[in-house]
Formats: sequence, structure tokens, C-alpha cells
Amino acid sequence: MKNAILVAVAIGMVAHVAPAWAIDGNNLYEICREGSANTNCLMYVTGALDEMVDRRASTMAVLETLQERGVNVPAGIQSYLIEKGCKPSFPPNNTNGQNTDIVAKYLREHPEFRSKGGAELAEIAIIEAFPCGSQ
Repeated sequence: MKNAILVAVAIGMVAHVAPAWAIDGNNLYEICREGSANTNCLMYVTGALDEMVDRRASTMAVLETLQERGVNVPAGIQSYLIEKGCKPSFPPNNTNGQNTDIVAKYLREHPEFRSKGGAELAEIAIIEAFPCGSQ
């Protein structure tokens, strides 16, 4: 029973609840039309990606802690945690400016997704550009 509670808590820590975001994809697209040339876009994307990397590292730490404690994490839950915790394979010398340009390009090329949150779209753009474990 104790292990089941730990697994439930772990899932709750990493599960995404539909947030009420201040900046959606349409707002971010307007800010980022010029890509990294716009300081506001650069700052937003850098902050969103910092949060993403921290959250993904925390997710992996939760999984590792469960495994260290000998908790039998079901395969489906383990796969979910690994997917949510994987780190993008940023190339060497990658810059915030490059990441911002990638996000701006994604927003320009995918208007159908701009109703989602800006930070979520930044994460999607980066994961598409630098898939987890591809380096």
C-alpha cells in the first residue's frame, strides 16, 4: 500500500493540469515574429526552457528515488515518467538565441497549435528540434 501511495504521489507531481496561462501561442507569436532579435521573446523562451529543464530533471529524480527505494513502478507509469523527464539533446554550444529562433519558426509554421500555452509550445518546438536521447 505504501508503494502504491508513493507511485500515485510521483504521478501527481509530474502530471500536467491544464494551466491558465498568461501568454498563449498567439501572444507569443506576436512577440516572437522577429525571433531572438526581440529581447522580450528571448527572455520568455529562455525562462520557459529553464523551467522545462528543471521540471524534467525533477521528474527523473522522482523515478530514480522510487527505484532506489525498491518501489515496483509499473512499466506504463515508468514509461510515462521517462517520457516526461527526458532531457532534450541540445547540441554543444547551443545558445538561447538559437532556441528562441527555433520556437519562433515553430510558431510561424504551426498556427493550428497557437491556442496552447506559450511555454508548452516552446517545449514542443525544442523537443522536436532536439529529440530526447538523439545525441
